[in-house]
Amino acid sequence: MLQLGLDSTTLARTRFGISPAFTAVESLSLLRRDGASKGRMPDLIRQVVQERRLVLLEALFSGEWDYVPDALTPQPRRPETDLADELHAIATTSPQRLRWEIRLLLKGTTGNLRAHPTPAVLRNAIEQGEQRLAERLAAEIEQYWHTLGAPMWSSLRTRMLYDIEARGKHIVEGGFGAMLGTLHPSMHPWRENQLRLFSRLSGNVSASGGLHLVPMVFTRSRPLLVADLSPAPERRLPMIGYPAQADGTTDPLIPATPELLGATRARILADLQTPRTTTELSERHYLTAGTVSYHLKILHRAGLVARARNGYRVLYQQTENAAALLAGLKQGIA
Repeated sequence: MLQLGLDSTTLARTRFGISPAFTAVESLSLLRRDGASKGRMPDLIRQVVQERRLVLLEALFSGEWDYVPDALTPQPRRPETDLADELHAIATTSPQRLRWEIRLLLKGTTGNLRAHPTPAVLRNAIEQGEQRLAERLAAEIEQYWHTLGAPMWSSLRTRMLYDIEARGKHIVEGGFGAMLGTLHPSMHPWRENQLRLFSRLSGNVSASGGLHLVPMVFTRSRPLLVADLSPAPERRLPMIGYPAQADGTTDPLIPATPELLGATRARILADLQTPRTTTELSERHYLTAGTVSYHLKILHRAGLVARARNGYRVLYQQTENAAALLAGLKQGIA
């Protein structure tokens, strides 16, 4: 169990925030190998990470780590942080702080954190030095965000604002301490100047100076705590990511952008208003059958293409989601 010390002064300094970098990290957590994350969104995230060759993010989030460097989720300075400011904060993380975080990642122990074998790509990046590592992490987060996060940011932000407004009503009706107990079943209501989080990890976390609460829109299984579980250089205030309340809308659509679809996949998808086979698409687009099959597999996994067998032939056709997304793309280009 984790216990956060929250006295009345700390509660007075606790605030909600919206952070693109935190949202990026939250979405990347769907890549974990614990079997909890299945469906179209994890597949899409994995596709983006692999196709953009974001090797550090893949190494950090595709394994079984209990912890990833806190540098990826900079300390918020305002209620709503700009991504450019966060990228700068990531790239300029102090070497001493990042060295401490990397040691925690690799060695574990603190708060029951487990050590794991280090992937070669991550080990090589660490050997290049903390400054270079911080710059590479910022660059990969930026690529990931502009490919996946930015196209859906408007709808994600709307859900976060809705949630924060709803939490404000809880505060009015029951007080700040009672509201904390509504964030997630694993979080017990605040009492005796402590907030308890049921977790495999253990320890006492000081929130002296304040606490940041960040709504999460990709994951609902557990809160995401960013905090110093042991004395650390350049101490930071703890952050708790919690599942945002539903706002009555559907989950954000998979973003159909030229960067994500790619020109080839976009052409194939647009050509599937009429059911076609792999052979037909290969001939119409001057591509090998293997290349067409690869793109169709991705489109089908993303829910943009449906397939049906007709005798010995397998036909592919756009889904309703694909038609709507392609129409949105045309409007954006017009």
